[in-house]
Amino acid sequence: MILDKHTHTRSAIIISLGKSLLLYAAVSMQVIIFYACKKERSCEGCRNGNKPPIAVAGPDQLITFPLDSSTIDGSASNDPDGTISEWLWKKISGPASSTIANVTTAKTIVRNLDTGIYRFELIVKDNGGLLGKDTVQITVNSSPQLNRPPIAIAGADQTITLPATTITLNGSASTDPDNNITGYTWTKILGPVTFNIVNAVAVQTQVTNFVQGVYQFELTVTDAGGLFSRDTAIVNVNAASIPACNNLNRPTVNAQLVPVTSLSSVPWAMTSVGNKIAFIGEDSIHFYDAGPGTWSKVKLNLSVPRYAIAVVGAGNKIFFAGGEDGTLLHNVVDIYDLSTDTWTVSQLSRVGDAFSTATCGNKVFFTGGNQGINVPNTVDIYDLTTNSWSAAALSSARNFITAISSGNKVYFTGGDPWLAPVSNAIDIYDHVTNTWSTSTMQLPRVFHAGVVSNDVLYLAGGQSSALCSVETWNTITGERTVMQLFGPASWATYQAQNAVIRNNKIIYLRHGGGSDATKFDIFDIQTNLWSIGLLPQQIPDRALVISVNNVVYIAGGDQNNQVWKLEF
Repeated sequence: MILDKHTHTRSAIIISLGKSLLLYAAVSMQVIIFYACKKERSCEGCRNGNKPPIAVAGPDQLITFPLDSSTIDGSASNDPDGTISEWLWKKISGPASSTIANVTTAKTIVRNLDTGIYRFELIVKDNGGLLGKDTVQITVNSSPQLNRPPIAIAGADQTITLPATTITLNGSASTDPDNNITGYTWTKILGPVTFNIVNAVAVQTQVTNFVQGVYQFELTVTDAGGLFSRDTAIVNVNAASIPACNNLNRPTVNAQLVPVTSLSSVPWAMTSVGNKIAFIGEDSIHFYDAGPGTWSKVKLNLSVPRYAIAVVGAGNKIFFAGGEDGTLLHNVVDIYDLSTDTWTVSQLSRVGDAFSTATCGNKVFFTGGNQGINVPNTVDIYDLTTNSWSAAALSSARNFITAISSGNKVYFTGGDPWLAPVSNAIDIYDHVTNTWSTSTMQLPRVFHAGVVSNDVLYLAGGQSSALCSVETWNTITGERTVMQLFGPASWATYQAQNAVIRNNKIIYLRHGGGSDATKFDIFDIQTNLWSIGLLPQQIPDRALVISVNNVVYIAGGDQNNQVWKLEF
């Protein structure tokens, strides 16, 4: 008997009666008696209310012979109200062969396993004497057949001739002795930088945008076991056969230069703003309003005197960008606003002269230039709405790019990458989606003419292998054709020299002087027929040309201050 050592009114007496307990409590003169449950044999001598431990034998395992051992781990076992004091491992089923390194540790190694299914039981005991059990299964598979590598076959070598620019690479002849190919990867390992693999992880894919040269493509075939093999295919891209000049059986059309006016100085640049044509001279801008046929004049107010300036009209503004002063290149942009008769000054992100310019929507573009090996691929973009600048990048850096605006797109074509071959690249800006894409010309070109009509791009001549050729590209259908000028020709588009369109006819004037300067090519867009225009006098060398409201104006050139209309 144990008595409460306190002698207060409230007291309790606990009396042991064999395997039962009798608790007598005097609380406020009342008596309460509790009888505890009888102990189970599995809990002899443990604490009252002790909870059994939880055995965790670990996840089931799968191994492959000849691997014949594995670790079994019961260390995740736990006891909710105490500690685990003992572990015991034993095999309860499976082949006869197996040994447990240490049956009384939480973690141990099972050795000498044979093919078959083994089940091992873990028994854990807590510090109160209660037990918990769990089992783990180990499946031992027989040794599989060794995985063998696949055999990659990239297909036969191919040869194409420009203007063809697309081939198909086909790796479907590749095999695997275990029939477990899981992947194909195509990469270009040799050749020019211009190309496009449509789907590099397909067994069969198209490759587009080839230029002249030798390409080598590698196919890597991988199987489910991670083994792989490689094979290569060569694509030879031959240069396009250069079309001969064609002046045979072409009808001639008599033409004339009709004088309009004489300017106060020789114009060195020309652009249009709405119906107004701006003739930029030594110290003045002469404006000709093509509607009423009236003239006006403002002072040319450049912030820095310079030449080889890029001039472009957009909205109500004329931009005079870059240039040089005989010593330094400049990045200054002088902007004349016709609506307010005011000048402001801004800057390009880089210095340069002879920039290529274009307009599209509310944006004005400046790129290219004449900077030799140092020309970057930067495009400076002026927003007419916000009067702010942003920048983009062409796919490659080139000098003397021909920039062509049409509807919601601008095409930046060809150019001279200096120490590299003349480029056939086309970078395309889409004003509607504000995105850039690329294509290629059939022939590389620089100092070439470019116009667009009804979504067809016409690219002509140039100081390159193109010579007399005129290639067309329907930007909607992708159809391409090649035609011929009557003789070789080139154009410095940054100096307001280019092909122009009048009454659905493309006019290719010649700017190099000589006997051919009295002739020009005429291509009828509707009939696809060529003719040759004949003039009674030569067009001045380096003359400027523009078409506004279906009228072609020619000005300057060869120290000439005259303005003419071309009529035929």
